[in-house]
Amino acid sequence: MLPVLRLLSAEVWRVWLNFRRYPNEAFASMTSFTILFYAVVMGAQGATAGPLALGSGLEALIVSFVLWYLAVIGLGSMAWGIQTEAQVGTLEQLWLTPHGLWRVLVARVAAFATLQLVLTGILLAAMLLLTGRRLFVPPESLLAALPFLLGVNGLGFVLAGLAVTYKNIVGTINLAQYLVILLIAVPPKAWPAALQPAYHLFPLVPAAEVLRQLMAQGVPLPETPWAAAAANGLTYFALGLLFYRWAERRVRRSGKLSGY
Repeated sequence: MLPVLRLLSAEVWRVWLNFRRYPNEAFASMTSFTILFYAVVMGAQGATAGPLALGSGLEALIVSFVLWYLAVIGLGSMAWGIQTEAQVGTLEQLWLTPHGLWRVLVARVAAFATLQLVLTGILLAAMLLLTGRRLFVPPESLLAALPFLLGVNGLGFVLAGLAVTYKNIVGTINLAQYLVILLIAVPPKAWPAALQPAYHLFPLVPAAEVLRQLMAQGVPLPETPWAAAAANGLTYFALGLLFYRWAERRVRRSGKLSGY
């Protein structure tokens, strides 16, 4: 247990050092998302000449946009990290650590998620300030967000497996980041009737619906489908990790780890 804690503390320190040395990157990302959000809101309100009719209204749009920000960061963090390590020639060193590369990635995810939750809180405050709206943010919001974070990082492990195999998957990462908009922004009730009964089988959808109900509509957590969202998030996290482990073993057998 002690080596795992030591690895986690080292990754937390690494994330903090990167943020302290390059804070402009984090704030530039948040600023770009805020500008995009404001443009979408103003454009939609101008087109409809009134309140926005998406989900539960503007509050649901705010929640969906914040979740997309979390998804974009979470989906690409591991894959971008592997690509960078491969480009600078340090990927093989990570593989030779006593912990193994997949444990290093899990520790990085945990450390990075802590920072991202803080930055997401700042982004949410900026969106609420721009729109003059209020959201319900009870203490159980963190518990409600856990299935979403698990699902995002499960998909992130899939991209990490592709990055280990192919080393350069920039287009795939960008495509995945935009595809999740369909899963997050469109409420299941707006889906085609044939797909609505199976919405809980799709990644991120149940967790996004729970957070919309909790934060935009004020529904208490026990009355939301949190259990189904948690099962969905755990399932996709496990499947993503299994895919990554399979890709890692495949690359190791082929001897192409250090190749770029």
